[in-house]
Amino acid sequence: MSKFLSLFRCSRPSSDGVSPFHDPRPGLFPSVVKASRKFHLWAKTDEVPDAGTRLLIGVATWSRYDMDFLDIIEEVEFGPICIDVFDIDQIQSIADLHEFFPHASPISQSPIVGLWSNGYFVEFAHGHFGREIVARACGIDKALMEARLLATFNTRK
Repeated sequence: MSKFLSLFRCSRPSSDGVSPFHDPRPGLFPSVVKASRKFHLWAKTDEVPDAGTRLLIGVATWSRYDMDFLDIIEEVEFGPICIDVFDIDQIQSIADLHEFFPHASPISQSPIVGLWSNGYFVEFAHGHFGREIVARACGIDKALMEARLLATFNTRK
């Protein structure tokens, strides 16, 4: 079931006649996350768990690639990991980025990924390297993940 990829497909022209396009995806993202069995919608006020592994993943709701990436994570079975997600459009500045990820460098592509272990910030990356952090933490076969994402990238539907 590709619920995040289905969210990607929810774009439509605006009905107000003024703007050529209205993107409902940011507004729909929280409800899709809430229906997930693995993800928690993260807010700046949420605390980092003191025990266990925690991933924080920032995605672009307008990215087909990122939405399929979340579906891949949703489909794979792995042990107990706290996975918080958020829409990267919430980040407006480098100061905002540091509220989400301590000591993070500027980003050039999504997804944005941080890894915490027993309450301590361990690693940060974005794009391909961010996906590698998730694959390693969740035991996802990187080659299979990248093959599926490449197929998604090459599909226009």
